[in-house]
Amino acid sequence: MSMFRRKKGFTLIELLIVVAIIGILAAIAIPNFLEAQTRAKVARAKSEIRNMAVALETYYIDNNAYPPATEIDGALNSQATAEGDFSVNFATWALTTPIVHQTSLPFDPFGPRKPLNYARGYQYGANFLAYWILTSLGPDQFGDMNETLYVDPSGTVHGQIALFLDQFDGDQLEYDPTNGTVSDGDVFRTGP
Repeated sequence: MSMFRRKKGFTLIELLIVVAIIGILAAIAIPNFLEAQTRAKVARAKSEIRNMAVALETYYIDNNAYPPATEIDGALNSQATAEGDFSVNFATWALTTPIVHQTSLPFDPFGPRKPLNYARGYQYGANFLAYWILTSLGPDQFGDMNETLYVDPSGTVHGQIALFLDQFDGDQLEYDPTNGTVSDGDVFRTGP
């Protein structure tokens, strides 16, 4: 037996090269993963808004009017109940109770995470007899839309989506992923 046996193992240089390669791969993969998350949230928001649109229309068929919006605490919009014509705030529990038009109200994937109230839901505005708008904050997480301009019958828009969009003077209003995954704009749908 030899007294000086060579131990097998990795040298410091080999370990540094492996760590560098792993770091480069992580630097490439993490941004792609984050973009995939954003694309998935946008798809989820569009799908949930489409489902809520169907629920709003079935509610309208049953009641001959769209439901009022709710406040953050879940109470019906007081302005809407007093004036009886339009309301703006959050999607309403009237879609789930007493007649189930939708089993539950989904949370906006781009909305705030902490509040345990209606503030996590989709923004909703409706003129009871004519039209509605549902809005998600979108990847920029900033509410660019003022739904009252769309649903308020005393305004000039009166549910006309072209007039509603024209008044924003070139601001990015509708989310468009061609400007980058996290671009300005909201995900929204109007109806009927």
